[in-house]
Amino acid sequence: MNFIDFCAGIGGARLGLERCGFKCVGFSEIDKAAIKSYEKFYDVTNEIKIGDLTTINPNALPNFDILTSGFPCQSFSIVGKREGLQNQDKGQIIYYLCDILKIKKPKYFILENVKGLVNHDKGNTLKIILSLLSDAGYNVDYAILNSLNFGLAQMRERIYFVGVKKDLPAHPPRVRIFLPPPRSHTPQGQWATSWGQGECRSPAAASDPRHRHRAQDRQCRAWRKHRSPSPPSAHGSATP
Repeated sequence: MNFIDFCAGIGGARLGLERCGFKCVGFSEIDKAAIKSYEKFYDVTNEIKIGDLTTINPNALPNFDILTSGFPCQSFSIVGKREGLQNQDKGQIIYYLCDILKIKKPKYFILENVKGLVNHDKGNTLKIILSLLSDAGYNVDYAILNSLNFGLAQMRERIYFVGVKKDLPAHPPRVRIFLPPPRSHTPQGQWATSWGQGECRSPAAASDPRHRHRAQDRQCRAWRKHRSPSPPSAHGSATP
């Protein structure tokens, strides 16, 4: 299957999809520095460079199976004015993505944004986005995932949306995101406890939010201390 990488950044979503065997046929990004890095990381010779997705005609896009997008987070993040969908520069990109979904009808989509989107406007923004995606013709599920649980020494929580076209007969009407158990970053795994939809919090953080940041710091230190060593070299010694 192939995909188009919208709001591509430097290609994080692309890396995951390519490792799963999917082929990128084009990407959309407007930040010049990000585009420069993207083109260094990937061979885009035979791909379409879409640029600003708000100015394109979706009908002119090639057919593709998966739409992926880390659409702008600035208007939903707690670090900002939180203008939400009212921000015409960043907040309304989701509407353009939904237009592309309606016209091109890819089988699947994967969207990513900050965790702050979940409680923005007391949850109303999330309801609107889920309704837009459903009206575009997709069964949708979402989960909050923490990068720390997937082998990265970084505590970064993000919301991920997965959509499956409603008219695909092989899929049930209810889409569910199934996650592997969070990776333990300590020998005993005492802090890597699974809570809710993919979240990983320490017991202390779950019972008292004031302890959360201290628990997260301990997780990061434990990851660095106890991560798996490099595989032995050809001479039998561990690679430094």
